[in-house]
Amino acid sequence: MKFLPSFNLKTKIKDSANALVDLVGMAVQVTVPGGGSVICFALGKVVVGMVLACIAAAVVMRLIWRRKRADHVKSQERLPVWAQIVAALLALVGSGTLVEMTKLPVRFDQPGFAMSNWLIVIVAIYLLNSGCRSLLKTWLLRRSEEHSSIKHQK
Repeated sequence: MKFLPSFNLKTKIKDSANALVDLVGMAVQVTVPGGGSVICFALGKVVVGMVLACIAAAVVMRLIWRRKRADHVKSQERLPVWAQIVAALLALVGSGTLVEMTKLPVRFDQPGFAMSNWLIVIVAIYLLNSGCRSLLKTWLLRRSEEHSSIKHQK
């Protein structure tokens, strides 16, 4: 038998906190000129700042990871300079070809030009460069394995 009425402290605290937040929100809307729009603007700035801080932290962590990894990579596995230049030239030619094939407006005097089109071009150059580098690396490794097997057979 229960002599006390049912009293759930957790729900009472939650309801009280929600009522307090509503009351504070209404008071701020009344006292601040512009009401909720100023609050939304300020919170938006805070959220954007947090997102940018997270992106910066991720970039720093990635750079640290790459530096640690680069220390362990053997010099034999790195691409020669001529192969890096060839990959960069192929990426530039490939992205230029894609721009011309799709008629993407990348010059200021073209109708429909937007600066965001340059983002597409930069991403295409990056992707093509990384793809060309991996293909050249694979080709060079296979070629060196073939030459080493030919030398061992003689």
